[in-house]
Amino acid sequence: MIIDNLEKRTRAKTYAFKPKRKIKTKNPAGMIEAQAREAVEHAILGGGDLIEVDGEEDLLTIVAVQASPLGSLVVYGQPSEGIVLVRVSEAKKAEAQAILDQMDKMG
Repeated sequence: MIIDNLEKRTRAKTYAFKPKRKIKTKNPAGMIEAQAREAVEHAILGGGDLIEVDGEEDLLTIVAVQASPLGSLVVYGQPSEGIVLVRVSEAKKAEAQAILDQMDKMG
């Protein structure tokens, strides 16, 4: 689970989720910092971890898709729309990697 404790830029309700481990990281808007990327990758391997992001968590969904095992579901909220489910496939992993590669080139 990856959160920034905000919903539409206002303080979010606290979650009932009880993580095995809580990981804190920083990530500025419009970017994916190496530290945040590593936190997501480690959390996926650990299972049951909570990542609290100081900054923006939205783009970390791309890392979650790229780092998750095939067949996994990545779930994220789309403001004013609801929940989006992404089934991780080779094609989705390739899409995520292409986006990450472009971001690396721009950074």
